[in-house]
Amino acid sequence: MKGNKCVYDEYKNIVQEHLNLNIVEECASDLRNNSYYMPHSAVVRSDKETTKVRLVFDASSKGKECKSVNDCLSSEPTLNLSILDVLLKFREYQYAFSSDIQGAFFTIGIDEKDRDYLRYFGFQMKMIRNRSKF
Repeated sequence: MKGNKCVYDEYKNIVQEHLNLNIVEECASDLRNNSYYMPHSAVVRSDKETTKVRLVFDASSKGKECKSVNDCLSSEPTLNLSILDVLLKFREYQYAFSSDIQGAFFTIGIDEKDRDYLRYFGFQMKMIRNRSKF
C-alpha cells in the first residue's frame, strides 16, 4: 500500500478511527505460539462516492497444519431471511423501512480469551470486546 500514498493514508485513517472507537486495541508485540495473525488488505472502489477504501480481513486463510478462523466458527443456524421472505414481509404492512449496518463485523464483541486469534500485523492491534457478553 505504501506505493499508493492515498490508499495508504486512507487505510491508516480507517485503523485510527477503529482505535478511536475502541473497536481495536494495540497489543504486545510478542509473537505467541497460540496466536493467529489474520491477513488483511485494502479493497479500493474508485467508482464509489463514499467508502472508496475498505479494510478487509481474510478469515479463511490457514497456516501450516492449522485451521482458519472460518473453519472454527459455527455456521448454524442461519439468521438471514430468504429474499422471498423479505419481499413478502414488505407487502404485510402499509409502511416499510430498511437500513444498512455500517461495519457490522466490527460491532461484534470478542471475549478477552479469544482476542489472540484475531490479531493482525502492520499496525499490531487486535480486535477487542466492546459489547455485552454472548
